[in-house]
Amino acid sequence: MALYHYLGEDIVEGGTLVLDISWYDDAGASVTPDTATWTLREDKSGQVVNSRKDVEISSLDTTNTLVLTGDDLVRGRLKLYLSATYTSANGSDLPLKSIISFVVQGF
Repeated sequence: MALYHYLGEDIVEGGTLVLDISWYDDAGASVTPDTATWTLREDKSGQVVNSRKDVEISSLDTTNTLVLTGDDLVRGRLKLYLSATYTSANGSDLPLKSIISFVVQGF
């Protein structure tokens, strides 16, 4: 399952962005992933921002909170890539991918 989301509100460079990530399986039911990581990249160049590559999400639940702050929020369009695996009636180690795109404005 893969999803793409765009945050319509602009974020301020060097500020704080709090994201509540809710996980859903192939049937649309809430699910706790078996594993989950995230990577933050600049949209055009694809460069990793602030060494945020394959950051493990700990204490997994049906909803997890990610906090981006300071050097995570550089000016421009950024993409947060979420990658997880989960288990459902259809199998185990099923991939779950999502991209969250947003714009960071200068302060």
